[in-house]
Amino acid sequence: MFIVIAGAGNVGRQLAANLLKEKHSLVLLDRRPEVCAQMAEIFPDALVVCGDCCDPSILEQACLDRAEVVAALTGDDEDNIVICQLAKERFNVKRTVARVNDSRNAKTFAALGVDVPVDSGAIITSLITQEVSSVEMSTLFTLKRGKMAIVQVTVSPYSPVIAKKIMELTLPKDTVLISILRGEEVIVPRGGTVLQRGDDVIALTSDSSRQAMLDLLGTEK
Repeated sequence: MFIVIAGAGNVGRQLAANLLKEKHSLVLLDRRPEVCAQMAEIFPDALVVCGDCCDPSILEQACLDRAEVVAALTGDDEDNIVICQLAKERFNVKRTVARVNDSRNAKTFAALGVDVPVDSGAIITSLITQEVSSVEMSTLFTLKRGKMAIVQVTVSPYSPVIAKKIMELTLPKDTVLISILRGEEVIVPRGGTVLQRGDDVIALTSDSSRQAMLDLLGTEK
């Protein structure tokens, strides 16, 4: 996959290292000459372009017309929005990912068409609240700008679904079971599959059905 990262700070640097390990083609873009020189030395297999990440001519040098994904990871939300809009509108990039530095701007990113706004503050908050919750439900991935999500729910010891076949369950609206993790076993759910205490159920569900899904699988005593 051909990926362009705009912003070579700590986040961009770590992402670049991970992507290069997976053999992706990579362009790193940053406005700071000293950072660009360092990136060129650390990542000899990547193309490093130095310049204003919001300048269309610099984005052309960064080969955005070839990019399948653009990740805008600068420390400035306005820059990240502009980068993603240029990627979409001028270079026809199919997928954009952007770092949200100020959580108050998260809705703006989504409204302006950024495919995956990454709000670290919201993620940390979510992890904390999930950790303190006595019933486990984790969001693995969001789709359609948060309207759908792939979630993981652990079947509670007091859940009414224990020892029942999936065909016997009344699943919430817009919910599909994807897989069941039982120890080291991965089970493809079928009508006759029987759920057990402690099963980790992976499901696709709508935002409006998340609570019903949690109530069904993770009901507490």
